[in-house]
Amino acid sequence: MEEVGDDGRSTAATLEQISPSPAAESLLEFAAPDDRVREGVINSTEHTEGQNVPPPPVVPVNEHPKHSSSTPVHVPKAMPYKPARGSDFINEFYTHSRLHHLSTWSSELKQFTSRTLPHVMPKYPKLTASLRSLGQRAVVHVDLDCFFVSVSIRDKPHLRGRPVAVAHAKLPKNDGAERLANPPPNASNSLAASRAAADVNQNATSLEQQMSESCATDLSTLSDAVHLPSHLQESMSDVASCSYEARKSGVCNGMQVGTALKRCPDLTILPYQFDRYRQVSQEFYETMMRYSAVIEAVSCDEAYVELTDYADSIEGVERIVRELRDEVRDKTGCSVSAGISHNMLLARMCTRVAKPNGQFRLPPDRVDEFLAPQKVQNLPGVGYSLTRRLQEMGLQTCGDVRALTLGKLQSECGTKTGRMLHDYTRGIDARELKIDAERKSVSADINFGIRFSDISEAESLIADLATEVEKRAEEARVLAGTVTLKLKIRRPGAPVEARKYLGHGSCDNTSRSCTLLQPTRSSSEIARIAGKL
Repeated sequence: MEEVGDDGRSTAATLEQISPSPAAESLLEFAAPDDRVREGVINSTEHTEGQNVPPPPVVPVNEHPKHSSSTPVHVPKAMPYKPARGSDFINEFYTHSRLHHLSTWSSELKQFTSRTLPHVMPKYPKLTASLRSLGQRAVVHVDLDCFFVSVSIRDKPHLRGRPVAVAHAKLPKNDGAERLANPPPNASNSLAASRAAADVNQNATSLEQQMSESCATDLSTLSDAVHLPSHLQESMSDVASCSYEARKSGVCNGMQVGTALKRCPDLTILPYQFDRYRQVSQEFYETMMRYSAVIEAVSCDEAYVELTDYADSIEGVERIVRELRDEVRDKTGCSVSAGISHNMLLARMCTRVAKPNGQFRLPPDRVDEFLAPQKVQNLPGVGYSLTRRLQEMGLQTCGDVRALTLGKLQSECGTKTGRMLHDYTRGIDARELKIDAERKSVSADINFGIRFSDISEAESLIADLATEVEKRAEEARVLAGTVTLKLKIRRPGAPVEARKYLGHGSCDNTSRSCTLLQPTRSSSEIARIAGKL
C-alpha cells in the first residue's frame, strides 16, 4: 500500500501471506509518519497446520530497498484513513480496487482449475497416436480480447466499433451517463453482426499475412461518438482496458484518462463491472476445461491449454482451437485470440500476432525468423529496468541479444536473467504447464487514501490490515512464518502533495523483514511484530 502523508512522507501498508506448500509467508508493508523506514516480512516455514515440525531459526531483521509497481486506484468518495472508520475504509477500498479483484480472481481460478479438471470429461479423448507419439507438442495460449471493454459493451451495441475504455472516471448525471444508457436510435442490436465485424483476421493463413494484418477500425467513419465532459480531460485515473479502435488513436492500457482523452476526444469511458467480469471469466474457464485436462490458469482472461494428446496433426490442433474460440464467443459474447506453438513462450508471443479475434501458429522451423525482429521488451519477464539495461548495451531486438554469448549475458545481467535472455531469444522454453497450482500468497495492501497525523493512527492501520490478512489466511488455510514491513518515503525534492489526489507520489522504497519462531496467522501477533519492526 502506498500513500503520501500530510507531511509529504509516503505511507504504505500491506500484509501478505506466502506459502510454498500449505505453509505460508506473511508480508506486512507500512510506512511510518516520519522519515524512518519500518518493514517486516513473514517467510514460509514449510509448516502445515497440525504438523509438529521444529520452528525455524530466528533470522535477523534485514533492511533492503524494494521497488513496488503497485498502481493507485480511485475509490469514489474516498476520505483519508482514520482509525474510527478503519474497517469501513478498508472494505470500501477493496470493493473498488481493480488490482485486488484481479489478484484474487487469479488465485481462485488456479485453485478452481486444479480441483475441477480431474472431474471433467474432455470433449475429445486422448489419442494413442497423438502428437506426443510423434515427438511433437502443441501448447495454446488463449486470451480474451480487451476483456473489461468486451464485457462492458455486450449490452451496449451502439458502442461496438467505437473507441471505448474502462476506468474509474465518473460521469455527471444527465450527461454522458444518460447518453450511454440511451443509445442512438440507429444503434444496432445484432450481436451476430458485431461478432462478424470483430472477426478481423480469423481467416488469415500465412505468417506474413497475419503479422501485417491491421488490428483496428478506421475512426474516420465515427460521426456520432459519445463525448465526455471537459473536466475529465485532466483526470489521472488509469485506463484499465481499451478497445482496438481507441488504441489506433494512441490510447493504451495504464494510460491516464486525461492523456487518453487528449489523444482520442471521442473516447467513451465506462465504469468497472466486477461481478460481470467474474461471471464471464468463470464461463471462459469452464469452456476451456472441456477441451483439455491440462490447463494452466494465468489470470481472469488468460490461460495456457495443452492439446498435445488430443490431436494427431497440427491441422487437428488448429481445428480444435477454432472450435474452442467459437464456443467461448457464443457463451460469453466476447472474442478470444489464441497463439499456437511447441512451448509456452512462443505460444504467448504468437497471441500478440493473432489479436484481435484470431489465431496464429508458429512452426518450429520459423522460430528464428519470427523472433529476430521482436523487441526484447516483448519477451515475458523483461520489464522496464531490464529493457533499459539492454538498451544501454545497444541491444534492441531478440536478434541483437542472440549475438551475445551466454557468459556475456550472465556477466552483464546476472546468472538467472542471463540464462533466461539467452534461451528466450532463441525460442527455448522447457516449462511444463502447472495444473496443481497451490495458492502461494495471500495479501492485503492499500495504495490510496491514507493520511496519518500521529503514530497511533499508523498502529491502528497495521491492526486493521493484520485482521484482513488473518481472515484471508484462514480462507487459504495457511500459516505465516515471516513478517515484512514496507515503507515509501517521499523522494528528496518531490512535491509534498502528489498530483493525484491522495496518491503516493514519487517515493523511495525500503523494507524490513523478520522470521518468526512459531508460525501463526493471529492478527494480534502479526500486528505486534510489525509494530516492533
